[in-house]
Amino acid sequence: MSVPACILGLLPVCNPSTGLYSGACPMESVFLNDINREQGYEGKHIFSIYSKTDQWVGYSVCYRLVLYNEKPTVKKKRLLQITTQVPGQHGEKVYENKNHDQTFQDSYEVQRQMVLTHNVV
Repeated sequence: MSVPACILGLLPVCNPSTGLYSGACPMESVFLNDINREQGYEGKHIFSIYSKTDQWVGYSVCYRLVLYNEKPTVKKKRLLQITTQVPGQHGEKVYENKNHDQTFQDSYEVQRQMVLTHNVV
């Protein structure tokens, strides 16, 4: 797997302040931290479409520590942070071997069904 372009922060769209800079653990862009702070404001139905081999945004950033309840105590668990997942999403389409452009071009019907039926095909 190659290093995604946005981890470097050199492209304007990937800058660490107002861009989609995916970071080098634990750093992310100020913009991404801001929009991921709250969940659900994006819309009533939230979906992600991504590929594990995207050369621009990559697949994973790092591991994040997540707290979850398991009776009788709260436990900590380290989960892989997927770069393009939206916190609180309702579904996702994951491609195994498409690059960034192929993911965009080949997902028209998936996007259409997400909008029209709120289902992932």
